Amino acid sequence: MQNADGTPIWFELNTADEAKARHFYAATIGWTIARSPMPEHGAYMIASAPDGAAIAGITTPPPSAPSLSGWSIYFGTNDVDATTAQAGNWAARSRSNRQTFPASAVLRLRWTRSMSASCS
Repeated sequence: MQNADGTPIWFELNTADEAKARHFYAATIGWTIARSPMPEHGAYMIASAPDGAAIAGITTPPPSAPSLSGWSIYFGTNDVDATTAQAGNWAARSRSNRQTFPASAVLRLRWTRSMSASCS
């Protein structure tokens, strides 16, 4: 199934206190949270909704990285390059080079940061 451009497709929490986050989201909204079954994901946690759908990741930054706690949202697009260019027209800044993950030919990412609260 393909999502329409701009559809939120994944959410990810970066937190220094993974145990507290797991407890909070399990207790307040009923998520089930378990370590990713893929060994290459290390300590990455997968949060699943009460219906069993995987909807978010929870991760702790490595010790060498700055601790920028908070949620990231991933949007689907059929054309990463065109969407990044359009975001640049709205004063967004690309935070990384495009990444293609070899294990999944359908997954390409580019992190972009909005520089304003609204687009025109």
